[in-house]
Amino acid sequence: MRLSAELRWFWSGEPAKEFDRWFVEAGQGWPAAKPLKTRLDDYLVDPRQSALSIKKRSTGSIVEIKGLITARNQTLSFANCTASIELWAKWPISALDLSSGRVVTIEKQRRMRSFRAMSAGVREVPPTAEDPGTDAASGCNVELTRISGPDRSSWWTLGFEAFGALEEIEDLLAATLADMNRRTPPSPTSGQACSYATWLSKQHW
Repeated sequence: MRLSAELRWFWSGEPAKEFDRWFVEAGQGWPAAKPLKTRLDDYLVDPRQSALSIKKRSTGSIVEIKGLITARNQTLSFANCTASIELWAKWPISALDLSSGRVVTIEKQRRMRSFRAMSAGVREVPPTAEDPGTDAASGCNVELTRISGPDRSSWWTLGFEAFGALEEIEDLLAATLADMNRRTPPSPTSGQACSYATWLSKQHW
């Protein structure tokens, strides 16, 4: 099981070029984002609930079950976007077949920045280093992802996901957000503050 503290926003259309360039390129004191990765995720859709996300990569056999533990009263802001911190738990399982339910395939084109905890704040991991999302016990991933739904509609999402021990993930999330805010991001329009599960439950495909 993996515990995480998360913030996420969604927008329809494409990210503004200025914001996309700011996220991707290197700046004074920070590296460029990791290379673009494209993948297809199959999601089990249930419009009646938004506290559980069940998905499988189209090229794999492992199903990922992700459940909402709680939404905190505390909010954090990135540029002009504000959201409540959500705590999630994630479990991988291979003995689960999604074919009996309604499944939609989402194409994702993702850029990511990865951070690790330091004694004073966080430090970004250069693109050439190992990915904390794979090997580290704790860290925080920040992703900018273009999404294409089954109707080929265009969306994009910005997400912060801090993972590790329960007692540290909220502080790690706040430290990563503060680091990204210090880089003077161009302000996007106010997006929909919600999880993938909530966003999926609102679509009408």
